Amino acid sequence: MSNDGHAPLPGEVLVDKFLRPNDITMYRLAKAMNVPQTYINYIVVGKKRITVPTAFQLAYVLGTTPEYWLELQLHYDVDHFELDENGLTTLL
Repeated sequence: MSNDGHAPLPGEVLVDKFLRPNDITMYRLAKAMNVPQTYINYIVVGKKRITVPTAFQLAYVLGTTPEYWLELQLHYDVDHFELDENGLTTLL
């Protein structure tokens, strides 16, 4: 997992804390979630975000909570977002 002080990619957490330690393949996870294996791969490499439905699926098959996955995604998004202030006006 990334150790540079930034929030990790949720897919890294998925692999490092759940798949690898439990010998679960992306194929097996995809089957358990009833999604294509490519969908899991896209989450792992950061091409897809963890959505609310996906968070519920991951929580169910991995014994966590949906909030766990949504918070991982939120922290990653906030940590890696760069605001383009061009055209914005402060109101307060």
